[in-house]
Amino acid sequence: MASIKPGPPQSSSSSASVAECPNCHAPVEGPWCSTCGQKQSALDPTWHDLLHETLHEFVHLDGKIFRTARKLFLEPGELTAEFLRGRRACYIGALRLYLTFSVLFFVLTALVPNPNPDTEVNNAAATTFELATERVVTETFEKVLPKLVFILVPVFALLLKLAHHGQRRNYPQFLYFSLHFHAAVFGFFALVAPLQALQSEAWLHATQACVLAGAFGYLAAGIKRVFGGSAPIVLVRASAVAVGHLVVLTTTSAIVILALVRWASSH
Repeated sequence: MASIKPGPPQSSSSSASVAECPNCHAPVEGPWCSTCGQKQSALDPTWHDLLHETLHEFVHLDGKIFRTARKLFLEPGELTAEFLRGRRACYIGALRLYLTFSVLFFVLTALVPNPNPDTEVNNAAATTFELATERVVTETFEKVLPKLVFILVPVFALLLKLAHHGQRRNYPQFLYFSLHFHAAVFGFFALVAPLQALQSEAWLHATQACVLAGAFGYLAAGIKRVFGGSAPIVLVRASAVAVGHLVVLTTTSAIVILALVRWASSH
C-alpha cells in the first residue's frame, strides 16, 4: 500500500489574518489598536452596533463623572493624589474638570436673574456718561474675569510651590492641585449661584462667606493629604498661599478695572 505523504504545513497567516487599523494602518490583534489606541469597530455599523457603542460611551463617561466629582468634593486633595499615583484613566482630566465647573459657575451667574441692581445705576446724581461708563466697565470686566482667574491658576500653583520650597517636587504637581482646587471652589460657588435671584442678598452673601471659609478648610485639608506636614505647618502654608493669592487677584483686578475705565472714557 502506497503511503500517503503529508502535505506542506499551512502558514498561520492563511488560517488567521491580522486586521489593519483604519486610523493608523498598523496591524491589530484584538479590539484595540496598540499603536494609536482606537477601538476597532465595523466600518458599516448596524443599529445594534450604534446603540451598543452609544450606551457604552454614556455609561463609561457617566461613571467617570460621578467618580471624579465624589473625589473632588468629598475628599480634598485625593483626586490630585490619585493623579500623582498614576491613576488617571478612571477620572476626568484636571484641565477639563476646571473648565467644566468654571464655565458652569459663570453661566449660572449670567443666567440667574438678579433683582438687585447696582447702586451706581440707581444714583440719580450720576450723569448719563458716568452711567454708561460704569456699565461698559462692569460688563467688560465680567467677560474678562473668567480669563483673569484662569491665568492666575498657575500663579496659585507657584505660590504653593514656594510654600513647599523645602520639598523636592516638580511644579506640575502643584499645578494639578491648583486646577483641582479651583474646580472644587467653582463647583461650590455654582451651587449657591441661584440664590442671587432672591430679593434680599443676605442669604447670598452669607452662603458665599461660608463657601470662602470652606474653601480655606478645603485648601488646608488638600495640602495635608497631598504634600503632608503637621497641622500647624499646613495651616501656615495654607494661610500664606491664600493671602498671597488674594493680594495678587486684588491687585490684578484693580489694574484691569483702571485700564477698562480709561478705555471706556476715551471711547
